[in-house]
Amino acid sequence: MKPVTRHIRHGGFTMMEVLVASTILAMIGVTVWMTFGGVLRGRDRMLEVQDRYQQVRQAMQRMANEITHAYISIHRWPAEERTRTVFIGEDEGDFTRLTFCTMSGLRLYKDSKTSDQNVITYFMEASQDTPGTNVLMRREKRRIDDKPQAEEGTVSYPLIENVRRVKFKFWDPQEGGEDKWVDRWDTTAIERANRLPTRVRIIITLAGENREDVNFITETRIFMTFPLGFGNI
Repeated sequence: MKPVTRHIRHGGFTMMEVLVASTILAMIGVTVWMTFGGVLRGRDRMLEVQDRYQQVRQAMQRMANEITHAYISIHRWPAEERTRTVFIGEDEGDFTRLTFCTMSGLRLYKDSKTSDQNVITYFMEASQDTPGTNVLMRREKRRIDDKPQAEEGTVSYPLIENVRRVKFKFWDPQEGGEDKWVDRWDTTAIERANRLPTRVRIIITLAGENREDVNFITETRIFMTFPLGFGNI
């Protein structure tokens, strides 16, 4: 009797099966990577927007704090008028240039010859880093002189970048009609000489997502609306 020879087939994958499996795994890997990458990009974008909005809120809080301490004074020595206090808001279309004297100054150095009184100017200028955009600037003159609007002796730095509009509106209780918000204020003019608005509204517009504008609005009060006149003879 002849022995029976059994041919045993060893298990495994053909080349075609390996190629198909490798292709499927590669497609799954690419899909997972694209999804994960999209999530990371979305998170980074969200954090960037949150940081930018936080920067705007902090800047507006500082602006409101400085404006609420605004003042004007007629306490000047007639023989030598070295100081001149003003509150001037100039409407320039999409932007309002605001110059005012305030008592919000900080002494940065020990024994320095400075006080809490200074001159602040908020204005717009074209961005040097990103053409076609504007920057909200803050200019500070730490010593009040007879030319509060002059650039001499000032320090300037940016507050908010990529700004479309910055508007200041001023509440005038002596304005006729129900709407007492005005776009201009000048304590050196006859109409509003030597008096300040009781409230100031700050409106800042940024370029948002999908070319939609994002508005930030806040209001602050001014408590010393009439000039300081102590010491007058």
